[in-house]
Amino acid sequence: MGNAYRSVLALKPTGDAIPANVLSGKTFSNADGVGKTGTMVNNGAVSVTLTDQAPTYTIPEGYHNGLGVVGFTSSGGDGANLIVTCDSRFAGTTITCTDGTTTFEEICPSTSPYQVVFQSIPIGTWTISGTYSGQTYSTIFTVLNFEATLNSIPDGSTATPTDDIQIWLHCANIWDKTYTSLSEVLADSSTLQAVIASNNAADYMARSTTW
Repeated sequence: MGNAYRSVLALKPTGDAIPANVLSGKTFSNADGVGKTGTMVNNGAVSVTLTDQAPTYTIPEGYHNGLGVVGFTSSGGDGANLIVTCDSRFAGTTITCTDGTTTFEEICPSTSPYQVVFQSIPIGTWTISGTYSGQTYSTIFTVLNFEATLNSIPDGSTATPTDDIQIWLHCANIWDKTYTSLSEVLADSSTLQAVIASNNAADYMARSTTW
């Protein structure tokens, strides 16, 4: 009797696999019982072609047989299509894209989302520039993800310190004031507080030559 009991115990299923660990349609046993069916998706050989606009791929959960291939095709010919989303103040103006040797120019649309598309831009580092109210704004961008943003808020640490009140206000992202003198700003307490609170505007003022 004892030997027979031990034999029965020896036949009891063991294991900790769950249906998600086993291929769909395959049966298995674990410590909870026998005759269980797997649910893991069999993806087989998944082949994917990445593009300029879709440079990444999320690997699906499940089984892969090791024969899948991931490739890359540039839809921009010799380069990529660079999409630049501009600040609305650049609407209707010329936006340039240059690496110091080659320069591309496009007109920013006059309606939202104010996107400029530079076609067939080679992989590399490019400077995107636009002019608003006599001030040139630029951003250095490495063509990798093929999207960039051109903002018209001056960088107070690099903008030419011309002691221009409007540029100073723009550094603080203030656009609705037409002040041209320091005394006008000092007389407007809310505007004065806003520029004082802006580190970017403070950087511009610190580099001024006459204030």
